[in-house]
Amino acid sequence: MMDALQTYSPLEHLARPMKDRTTGILSYNHNGRWRVCKVLIEAVDKDWVRLTLHPTAQAHQVQLAEGQPVGVSFKCGYCKIIFDTQVVQLRTTAEDTAIIVATPDQVDTIDRRSYFRVRVPSCLRVDVLIWPRSAGEPQPGPQDAGWCGQLVDISAGGAQVAIPVDNRKRLDLRPCQYIWVRFTPLPYQRPITFVAQVRTILPTADGSAVCIGLQAVGLEASKAGRQTLARLLDAISQYARMGQVHT
Repeated sequence: MMDALQTYSPLEHLARPMKDRTTGILSYNHNGRWRVCKVLIEAVDKDWVRLTLHPTAQAHQVQLAEGQPVGVSFKCGYCKIIFDTQVVQLRTTAEDTAIIVATPDQVDTIDRRSYFRVRVPSCLRVDVLIWPRSAGEPQPGPQDAGWCGQLVDISAGGAQVAIPVDNRKRLDLRPCQYIWVRFTPLPYQRPITFVAQVRTILPTADGSAVCIGLQAVGLEASKAGRQTLARLLDAISQYARMGQVHT
């Protein structure tokens, strides 16, 4: 159904969002927290790419520095273009704020269907551990500091996790909070761990659980993040195939 990341040379793939004036998302880590801002591509060279902040972006809220690693993504047709690079230079004028980044060695594309939610097959129970994010390594704290739940659905952009109501008092989650997420797609596989932002907290129809809507963050900002994204894409494909078999 869906392929993993497809790799292409950067110049040809960055030309289209530049020509179409497509709004992109630049993500970066500042003081242990993920931040994002909207950008446009103004020029592409073999050595550098000139980005400018989108007119709706607040320049004073962008905390970038020269040499800082960043991830950039653009929706382009039926795919999403992603790459990681680093800031070469920052230029601020009265008209705009330019972010000069190094031309990436490669650009990856993801089929936008991968961002459609795929439900976990009814024949599977996929347990999920969620715990508060700190600036340190992705290690869970004491068991009573996190939530254990079940994976409901998943996409390249995030997931939905059902937490039993009797566990709700164990952690005070709130929208926009950043957390660690860990789950094992299939019993014989290694766990996948990534950072996500809480987007929604809603009770299930029968009131037995609370559904936490999560948005994955930072996966396009590094090679390690894209490896995690590739594993998520593989899990999505496996769940989709299993769901068709058991329908």
